[in-house]
Amino acid sequence: MDGQLAYEERVLQAGNGRATAIQGLRAYRTAAAQFQVGDKTFQVQLRPEVMRLAFYMAEGQFTIFSPDRPLTRDEVDLLDVIANSILLDQLLPSQPVRLGFTWEIPDDALPGLLGLESITENTLQGRVTQITEGYAEAEVSGKVQGRVMGATSQMQVAMRFRWSLMDRRVTALALALRDNRTAGYVDSPFQGTVRLQLTRQRRPEPQLLTPGQIPTLTFPPPEEQTRLVYRSDAGGFQVLHDRRWYVVTDTPDMVVFRLVDQRGLLGQCNLARSDSQGPVQLSLAAFQNNVRQTLGSNFGQFLGADEMESPTGHRLLRIHALGRTEGLNIHWIYYLLGSPRDGYYAAVFTVDDTSWPLFDEADRKFIDGFHFLEPTPATASGTSPAVSR
Repeated sequence: MDGQLAYEERVLQAGNGRATAIQGLRAYRTAAAQFQVGDKTFQVQLRPEVMRLAFYMAEGQFTIFSPDRPLTRDEVDLLDVIANSILLDQLLPSQPVRLGFTWEIPDDALPGLLGLESITENTLQGRVTQITEGYAEAEVSGKVQGRVMGATSQMQVAMRFRWSLMDRRVTALALALRDNRTAGYVDSPFQGTVRLQLTRQRRPEPQLLTPGQIPTLTFPPPEEQTRLVYRSDAGGFQVLHDRRWYVVTDTPDMVVFRLVDQRGLLGQCNLARSDSQGPVQLSLAAFQNNVRQTLGSNFGQFLGADEMESPTGHRLLRIHALGRTEGLNIHWIYYLLGSPRDGYYAAVFTVDDTSWPLFDEADRKFIDGFHFLEPTPATASGTSPAVSR
């Protein structure tokens, strides 16, 4: 990734993002990056209609969202980067400093700054290298190990930053980071280097966040404002979904989502379009029989079978089956959704029995967010150009 972000930021409620929530606004002047995944290169740019955003951080989790319309996963990945500007001041020592002064960087300051969920090892130490004209400069180096979405991340970190001694605000930072990460629930294993430069200054008068341009906000943000949109022009549909759903495979034939949060991998959804006969012709009993045959020896029992109307006004069939595979009890939830065009859409949700109480009918909420697009010429799949993360 090679990108540039330039924005105004207004903190409405200060805190540490853990015991005390942080609330605020951002207005972006520039937000664009070029990504390369394997041999594929694509660009992501924040849409003009979502250049003004709100952010909320509580219990160590940072959420940036639009009160007006949903962001895409690519836009969230573009904006939610390491060295979050609202957290930089947590690097500073709590006591007065002198030249050569050293201090330990606390574990609590690191998850949000380095994009981790938890810290298992931390040797970061800061040292004051210069004091002049009301400013101090420091170097920080060491190793950090942590966990994120089921992966273990080992980081070698080096940074330099400058801060105002009067108001204790970091004004400039340069960071170099080497990350060796194992496979997780969403990403493949990788080794990567991050180089980041950041400058930060007070603006006497806002240019992008003037009083008349501040929307009415609710904190914590309501669920509908934190949802993301996945759009497939080629498939003819879009899904408004919980932010915990991640696309792990995106091909013309199938899109695979995984439901992941700090508790682990909670479920998976395989979503595909078929041109063969669909729920208009298929009875609920015949659909049940198809599911039983598909599961074969893994089938145990049916826990539900429903025929209903989808939020889009089309016939919808839902089958809930319980079975067993590889020593685990598994819930399979099959959907067939009629299409305004030929064919139908099929979704299969897979949840193991231990995750079932945490899944909390996430399949129904996912299907409720499914909408058809107006017919357009076939193009490459919408907002997630990377074929696989």
